[in-house]
Amino acid sequence: MLTKSNQKCVRNLYYLRINQTFMNPFIYSYRLPVIRVIQSSTIKTVFEEDVTLDYEELRKGYYSDQRLSCKLYYDKTTEDLVFGVLSPSSRDLLLHITYTLKKNQDIVKLRAVDVCKAVRFSRPTFYASIEQLIKNGFLARRCMNEYWINPHYLFNGNRIEYFKKHNPAALQIVAHQKRGATQPPKSPIVEVQPKFSFDSL
Repeated sequence: MLTKSNQKCVRNLYYLRINQTFMNPFIYSYRLPVIRVIQSSTIKTVFEEDVTLDYEELRKGYYSDQRLSCKLYYDKTTEDLVFGVLSPSSRDLLLHITYTLKKNQDIVKLRAVDVCKAVRFSRPTFYASIEQLIKNGFLARRCMNEYWINPHYLFNGNRIEYFKKHNPAALQIVAHQKRGATQPPKSPIVEVQPKFSFDSL
């Protein structure tokens, strides 16, 4: 016969098994570091003769991810190239570039000694992977150890602003959307401070 303690353990294991079916276990195993950004605005109500009777402060904000990210843009062409054409070593090099590309930069520095150590390549494999990425339009040579990245496939930052700065004619409008009020930022934080009124005195 199970003791109360054993019954509790069995019950917890049962609930854990059920929860794993419906909930992602990783979001409960790790903490997500975020930055809390607060935007403050003050609203004042004037009664008469420029005398303020009511005071209310509304604070709006949002959460920002602390960790940087880099986007590999999806389309059928990219999928066919990455999984149908590139060799495993070229995909590894592309992943290394994705992981190390600096924000809003279109140039990546690839020194053979550094990349071979980081990705565990031999030098012939490194140079063969570089050539395959160039051949398939992911990279273009700039100068010694430096390469242009193709922002149509890969970019770290605001790609639209990047194109507006360097070649706005390349922006091709493919659809139009109409919106009313400005959409709030994702993960909004709204804090309302207690309202103060002379009536409460």
